[in-house]
Amino acid sequence: MIEPSGQIKWEYLKTEVPPGLEVAILVPSSGLLPVTETPSGRLGAAIAFDMDFPSFLLQAGRRPSDLNGCAGE
Repeated sequence: MIEPSGQIKWEYLKTEVPPGLEVAILVPSSGLLPVTETPSGRLGAAIAFDMDFPSFLLQAGRRPSDLNGCAGE
């Protein structure tokens, strides 16, 4: 998440690492879906393989966030 000032607010790592080559090179995140307060509302994000795990994505409704983004593979 990059703020309008250009500063990095947070970085997000995949929580669920898919089997295969990525297992050897990726370190999974803490398992917390990042949510940030902004003037436009609370923003959340998930990435790629994490989108295949509804139990993980439930955090978006529980925290809650107003807008969620995702980056696919």
